[in-house]
Amino acid sequence: GICCYGDGDMDRPVALMQLNEGYTMKWAKQNGISGDFKTLINNKEIYNAVMTSMKEQHAKSDLSHLEKLVAVSLLDSPWTPENGCLTAANKLQRRVVVDKFEKEFKDVKEKGVFK
Repeated sequence: GICCYGDGDMDRPVALMQLNEGYTMKWAKQNGISGDFKTLINNKEIYNAVMTSMKEQHAKSDLSHLEKLVAVSLLDSPWTPENGCLTAANKLQRRVVVDKFEKEFKDVKEKGVFK
C-alpha cells in the first residue's frame, strides 16, 4: 500500500509505502542483498530501486513535476482494520497512518520541502 501526502508547506509530495515482504525478499536475494525484512526496508539499494521504479512510472504518466513523489518512507508494518489504518471496507485512514508512523512521516515530509 501507499499513502501519498502533500500540503501547502511542501514543495513536492512524499509517501509512506508498504513493501510486500515476499517480493522484497526475493528481489534482495536476486540482487545479492542479504538480511531480514526489517533490515532490508532500511537498505539504500532497495530504497533506490523503489525510487527508480517510481521515476519510471512518473515518466509514463501525465503528472506535472509538482505531482511526482520526491521521497518515500518504506514501512514493514501492515495496515489493517484491526490497527485502525484501514476501515472495515479496507479504505485507507490517512490520518491514522500518519499518526501511527509519526517518526517516519516527519522524516519523509522534510524531504518534500526544498530549502
